[in-house]
Amino acid sequence: MRKKQNGKQDTKPTAKSWIKFVVVLVLYLAFLYWVESWWGLIVVPFIFDVYITKKIRWTWWKDLENPVSRTIMSWVDAIVFALIAVYFVNNFFFQNYKIPSSSLEKSLLVGDYLLVSKMSYGPRIPQTPLSMPLTQHTLPVFGCKSYIEWPKWDYRRVKGFGKVKLGDYKTILQEIIQQNPEEKISYQVTEEEGEAHHKTFSAEVMLNGQSIGAGTGQSKKEAEQAAAKEAIGLMGYETD
Repeated sequence: MRKKQNGKQDTKPTAKSWIKFVVVLVLYLAFLYWVESWWGLIVVPFIFDVYITKKIRWTWWKDLENPVSRTIMSWVDAIVFALIAVYFVNNFFFQNYKIPSSSLEKSLLVGDYLLVSKMSYGPRIPQTPLSMPLTQHTLPVFGCKSYIEWPKWDYRRVKGFGKVKLGDYKTILQEIIQQNPEEKISYQVTEEEGEAHHKTFSAEVMLNGQSIGAGTGQSKKEAEQAAAKEAIGLMGYETD
């Protein structure tokens, strides 16, 4: 606990403060290494100030004389922190998605929610600097887009901790397409060949009604996965 001398607060850091700073710094640098974005180093001086120098009064509102103002600002502080935390968790770790079409109807129904681990196959780096957390693509009530469209950066995905398997291609394609909220994908079986016990199916994946990939398989599901794999490859992404 720091004592005040001559009306000024003693800012000498404690051992506990240094330990917290080192732990947070190591975790933050590991995160920057993972996403391959060293621009984040500009935040390090602010982390140092929070735990060590304390030059910036981050919790100035705690010194307000009006208790109502202190209460309001404490809620604002908590809400802002929660929104920032949700933003990073949804972008880089895991996020829930709502199934938009019947292409997965044998296993998932339209309107079902799917919790996707982005760390498994690698999260996509945000293409715009600002988007509203807790929303998919459209702001409720206002009906406008939940993100700004300028500036817009190139599509980039960081390395995940898992490998893409056959059953994951449709999920990967869905994640790629969802960077543009207006785009809609669907699947359709175009052909069935062979006897009942040994059929071969052909399927296409459609983007806004246009075919972007085709594939075949021993079941409709395999054919759709093959079509998604081809579409991902044609977009320039590695699938093996």
